[in-house]
Amino acid sequence: MRNTLGFLFVSAMLTGASAMIGCGGTTSNTGPDGGTPTADMTAALACTTGTICAGGTIADQTLNLKDNTTATFTIKANPGYTGTVDITSDISSLSALSGGTSADVIVSAVPGVVTFTGTGTNTQTVTLKVATTTAAAAFSNMPITLHVVDEKDANTKLDLPFNLTVKAILTISFTGAGTTNSKHVFSLDTAGGTAVTPVNVRARTGGTTILFVNNDTNVHEIHGQGQIIHENQTGYNTAPNPTNNPPKDPANGGVYQLNQVGVTMGTSGVYYCHDHGSGATVQDPPGDHTINFIK
Repeated sequence: MRNTLGFLFVSAMLTGASAMIGCGGTTSNTGPDGGTPTADMTAALACTTGTICAGGTIADQTLNLKDNTTATFTIKANPGYTGTVDITSDISSLSALSGGTSADVIVSAVPGVVTFTGTGTNTQTVTLKVATTTAAAAFSNMPITLHVVDEKDANTKLDLPFNLTVKAILTISFTGAGTTNSKHVFSLDTAGGTAVTPVNVRARTGGTTILFVNNDTNVHEIHGQGQIIHENQTGYNTAPNPTNNPPKDPANGGVYQLNQVGVTMGTSGVYYCHDHGSGATVQDPPGDHTINFIK
């Protein structure tokens, strides 16, 4: 009888131990109460290093003068992170090329402020916007950086670099037939103004390529003076030679191209439609267009 009781007691102890191993969570993926399995937090991390990270790189950007481009990128944060980050651009490398300022090359992020609440999506999409004026410097593969920094913790940060190229190419397109009911509007102007506004382009070694694009359904001829060579005029085919000098700009996208324009600082050029002039009845806004070639 005593041996039988001892055997039953040992059997009960072994059975209890087995049960404890099964529900204790050390050898299975159940929760402490035997319910939902505990999540593996490392698998849920959005960033393998740091609290915030990028969802990829920013592609290098290439623009002409008076141009703009956009690119999208994402910023990710690890679960539980709550904070607001500011996105600013570092274009200090352009200062020397822009006369001590960077106003002729504009780099921005939209939105410039991103907030993570710690719940819901941990990825935010941001748009990089780059724009140039007519007076932008020309350069290749200039390093630009977007800084992403937590407003309250400067150690929570991220840098997003890319290279920027600006080509010395200026496109001036125009629309309209040059009549009272279909006035010419040139792309460097804003329709509805009282007069055209002169623009600045940097004088540079090798000059600037200027493309006149006719977006009207009729042919037109570009009048030129000074640094802007008149289209289809005998005696004007000297340096800088037009590489495309038709009798008139063909309709629907015809191009008159001038090369090496504005090599010398302090010079200028004038243009308008030779066929119709630049008066208020045929051009909006009215007036001769002037390009000044500056330092």
